[in-house]
Amino acid sequence: MFFIIIIYGGYILSAYLDVKVVAPARGTEDEFNVVDFSLPVRSCRYIQPQPTLFKSCSVRYLADLPLYQPSWESIGLVIVILLVLYFTFARFMCGWFCPLGFFTDMLDYVRQKLRIDRIWLPEKLRNFLRLWRYSFLIALILLSVAIILPFAYGIFMDKNFYAITCQVCPARSILPLFGGKLPTAPSFFTFWTAFFSTLSLIFLGVYIMGLFITRSWCRVCPNGTLSSLFSKGSLIVKEKDVRKCTKCGICKRTCPFENNHVFEEKEKKNINHPNCIQCFNCIEKCPEPGCLQARFFNIVLFKSKFRDMKGKKK
Repeated sequence: MFFIIIIYGGYILSAYLDVKVVAPARGTEDEFNVVDFSLPVRSCRYIQPQPTLFKSCSVRYLADLPLYQPSWESIGLVIVILLVLYFTFARFMCGWFCPLGFFTDMLDYVRQKLRIDRIWLPEKLRNFLRLWRYSFLIALILLSVAIILPFAYGIFMDKNFYAITCQVCPARSILPLFGGKLPTAPSFFTFWTAFFSTLSLIFLGVYIMGLFITRSWCRVCPNGTLSSLFSKGSLIVKEKDVRKCTKCGICKRTCPFENNHVFEEKEKKNINHPNCIQCFNCIEKCPEPGCLQARFFNIVLFKSKFRDMKGKKK
């Protein structure tokens, strides 16, 4: 549902409202979007067909703010809405809203149908990827700020550094295809364009590895990294009743990120974690009734149920 809204929502809405979109001059793609807002997930501004529904992803929006230097009044409402979304959903948006997350789940579905063995990443590599994703997000922010610093003007104030997060994002190579448009070809004319194009091909390879490694791109995605900062305070809460846990290990084996925190937690009720995308596989597969549950405010969304040896709920 969210894939259809994000990819085709602008086209559907503009047709319904009889909105006439005039093709803007080159380099001003922002005029194509129907809603002047950026989502916390990868709502790529290069999505076809035009017009798009949303402006871009929030990382691209926040990274380019220093370049445009808008007034606080113009960005205040956007920041407030983003914070509400982050505090309400956090990485739940990664598991259920993101178009790239949807397609990496489809890759995992294809892997299962083809009976290809899943590659399980060792703990050291998982820890490295967590460190990498935070470092990458910080690098994007610092580089965005450096663009407007006077002493860095001659170094970074260059068209090659425009929208870096878009230049290296796999969404730019994947999502336009669903509107019948070929993605922008990598450029290797200058050192920096070659550098960013090479990085984009590496990230595209990481994404395609989702056929073997569950949610491969989500492990390094800057949008997911930003959302993870709000996981502990999210209004969508995953809870564990440690008294009902029998240490069967099913939660650990069914987690797409190979997380151990649900299995290992022995005291806390709230088991939200920055590395959890709230897919709720652990709740669905848990055989102990009421051991795990998802809650929104004080409303219990669903709980784990008893399963017999054949995996059927009762």
